[in-house]
Amino acid sequence: MQKEIISIEGHQTSKVIAYVMAAFSLIFSAIGVIITIVAVFLPAEAKWPVLGMGIMYILFPLLYLVIGYIFMRIICWLYNLVAVKSGGIRFNFTESV
Repeated sequence: MQKEIISIEGHQTSKVIAYVMAAFSLIFSAIGVIITIVAVFLPAEAKWPVLGMGIMYILFPLLYLVIGYIFMRIICWLYNLVAVKSGGIRFNFTESV
Protein backbone atom coordinates (compact mmCIF):
# COMPACT_ATOMS: atom_id res chain seq x y z
CA MET A 1 0.00 0.00 0.00
CA GLN A 2 1.43 3.34 -1.02
CA LYS A 3 0.70 6.55 0.90
CA GLU A 4 1.76 10.10 0.12
CA ILE A 5 2.20 13.08 2.43
CA ILE A 6 0.81 15.99 0.47
CA SER A 7 0.63 18.55 3.28
CA ILE A 8 2.14 19.02 6.73
CA GLU A 9 0.21 20.99 9.35
CA GLY A 10 2.68 23.69 10.32
CA HIS A 11 1.65 24.68 13.83
CA GLN A 12 1.30 21.20 15.33
CA THR A 13 4.48 19.87 13.71
CA SER A 14 6.47 22.94 14.73
CA LYS A 15 5.17 22.76 18.29
CA VAL A 16 6.18 19.11 18.70
CA ILE A 17 9.65 19.60 17.18
CA ALA A 18 10.25 22.72 19.31
CA TYR A 19 9.32 20.86 22.50
CA VAL A 20 11.61 17.97 21.60
CA MET A 21 14.49 20.37 20.87
CA ALA A 22 13.91 22.16 24.17
CA ALA A 23 13.82 18.86 26.07
CA PHE A 24 17.11 17.73 24.53
CA SER A 25 18.72 21.08 25.34
CA LEU A 26 17.93 20.74 29.05
CA ILE A 27 21.42 19.24 29.44
CA PHE A 28 22.67 22.77 28.71
CA SER A 29 20.66 24.05 31.65
CA ALA A 30 22.33 21.56 33.96
CA ILE A 31 25.72 22.72 32.73
CA GLY A 32 24.60 26.35 33.18
CA VAL A 33 23.60 25.76 36.78
CA ILE A 34 27.02 24.23 37.52
CA ILE A 35 28.82 27.12 35.78
CA THR A 36 26.71 29.66 37.67
CA ILE A 37 27.47 28.03 41.02
CA VAL A 38 31.18 28.00 40.21
CA ALA A 39 31.02 31.67 39.13
CA VAL A 40 29.78 32.75 42.55
CA PHE A 41 33.06 31.61 44.12
CA LEU A 42 35.37 33.22 41.53
CA PRO A 43 37.22 36.51 42.06
CA ALA A 44 35.36 39.65 40.97
CA GLU A 45 37.27 40.15 37.68
CA ALA A 46 36.42 36.62 36.48
CA LYS A 47 32.96 36.33 38.03
CA TRP A 48 30.82 38.32 35.59
CA PRO A 49 31.92 36.73 32.29
CA VAL A 50 31.52 33.23 33.75
CA LEU A 51 28.20 34.14 35.35
CA GLY A 52 26.95 35.48 32.02
CA MET A 53 27.97 32.27 30.30
CA GLY A 54 26.16 30.22 32.94
CA ILE A 55 22.98 32.22 32.53
CA MET A 56 23.22 31.83 28.76
CA TYR A 57 23.41 28.04 29.16
CA ILE A 58 20.39 28.10 31.47
CA LEU A 59 18.38 30.02 28.86
CA PHE A 60 19.31 27.69 25.94
CA PRO A 61 16.14 25.55 26.18
CA LEU A 62 13.96 28.64 25.80
CA LEU A 63 16.06 29.79 22.85
CA TYR A 64 15.84 26.33 21.26
CA LEU A 65 12.07 26.31 21.78
CA VAL A 66 11.56 29.63 19.98
CA ILE A 67 14.07 29.08 17.18
CA GLY A 68 12.99 25.46 16.68
CA TYR A 69 9.36 26.52 16.28
CA ILE A 70 10.15 29.32 13.83
CA PHE A 71 12.45 27.26 11.61
CA MET A 72 10.18 24.20 11.59
CA ARG A 73 7.26 26.43 10.64
CA ILE A 74 9.29 27.72 7.68
CA ILE A 75 10.30 24.18 6.69
CA CYS A 76 6.66 22.98 6.78
CA TRP A 77 5.59 25.94 4.68
CA LEU A 78 8.31 25.23 2.10
CA TYR A 79 7.44 21.53 2.03
CA ASN A 80 3.79 22.34 1.38
CA LEU A 81 4.78 24.62 -1.51
CA VAL A 82 7.04 22.00 -3.07
CA ALA A 83 4.63 19.10 -2.48
CA VAL A 84 1.89 20.85 -4.47
CA LYS A 85 4.11 21.06 -7.54
CA SER A 86 6.17 17.88 -7.30
CA GLY A 87 4.05 15.55 -5.22
CA GLY A 88 4.61 14.63 -1.62
CA ILE A 89 6.86 12.10 0.06
CA ARG A 90 5.70 8.57 -0.72
CA PHE A 91 5.79 5.62 1.63
CA ASN A 92 5.16 1.96 0.95
CA PHE A 93 3.35 0.11 3.72
CA THR A 94 2.67 -3.55 4.15
CA GLU A 95 0.18 -5.20 6.43
CA SER A 96 1.89 -7.29 9.07
CA VAL A 97 0.27 -9.89 11.21
